[in-house]
Amino acid sequence: MAPTHTMTILRSILERGYFPKELPPAFFTEAFAAYASTKKGRAAVNDYKASDGFTECVGFELALPGVARRPLRIPHPVHFVKLAGLTSKNFKKLLAKAASPFSKSRPIYSVGRFRAINPNVRPSNLTRERAASRAGATHLVKLDVSDFYPSLYTHAVGWAVDPRLRSKKHWKKL
Repeated sequence: MAPTHTMTILRSILERGYFPKELPPAFFTEAFAAYASTKKGRAAVNDYKASDGFTECVGFELALPGVARRPLRIPHPVHFVKLAGLTSKNFKKLLAKAASPFSKSRPIYSVGRFRAINPNVRPSNLTRERAASRAGATHLVKLDVSDFYPSLYTHAVGWAVDPRLRSKKHWKKL
């Protein structure tokens, strides 16, 4: 991808992908994306050093029906900019890896929707898609990904894009 496309994707992810979709509309990141896309903002991101070398997160709990709660975390903005930068730089590779004929939720880049990256099939159409794909099936596999957010291992993202990064000599580069 050309650098302008990479910058457009980066800014779009920062504007419409940083905060969890569950936050109320009062929380937005357009101004943050505009700053992080400038020369001064990129310099500030590159100069930032975390005190312990790890991503700092702010946690909160999403209220679910009844008394259930779902823990969510928002990473430090600097670390999200770096992750979004890697994502936009390797966007073609990521989309190629996610191109599964079985997945109804493979990611697509969206310009006019609320989020920058969305599932291929809208959630409102999932019931119809599931019925169509299961029509002649004899088996069904179900997965529980309720603990996805807290168990995300960030190195796996790089390993999925480039399997050579799995070797130990590349671990410090991630």
